[in-house]
Amino acid sequence: MEWFSEDGLDLTGSQTDFLAALRDRAALWSHDPVCSVVFEADEAYPFLRVGFDVIDKDREMTLLCIGAYFKNDQAIFGQMHSQEYCLLNDSVVGKEEAFGAAAELGLSVARWIEGVLERPLVYREWSDLPSGRFREWAFADSQIGLIASGRGLPPHLEQPGIVDAVNIQ
Repeated sequence: MEWFSEDGLDLTGSQTDFLAALRDRAALWSHDPVCSVVFEADEAYPFLRVGFDVIDKDREMTLLCIGAYFKNDQAIFGQMHSQEYCLLNDSVVGKEEAFGAAAELGLSVARWIEGVLERPLVYREWSDLPSGRFREWAFADSQIGLIASGRGLPPHLEQPGIVDAVNIQ
């Protein structure tokens, strides 16, 4: 499968240039291209959208969706909604904007994605809580949580039973 596949999409020349630069850089990543998506502009979103799902391979859990909007000489990139692939205003990875030629912007977005992918992630599990099991994935460098599941409040006052580095794709 190709990174950020444009199969069947009706794209402009600048959109093709943007994707080509993004795709060239993505080819160096050790992640699965199936995690990348492209959506052409439509009435709801009048710009090209690209998305990338960060997945915990071992636990088969989508942890974070990141990506960008591209239109003409502008790209806006940050965390995305994992189903609609729209940028979120409240983002755990920040939100950035760049201006320039399409190929330069594709490279800028790729480098930004790489920066997010280089951050270490940690998985923590508390399995012996009175309320049951609680699981949390977070950035190891900042402890900013990405996703949590379980009953009750996060048990940050107690040591987790399991702490593990996350193997992402």
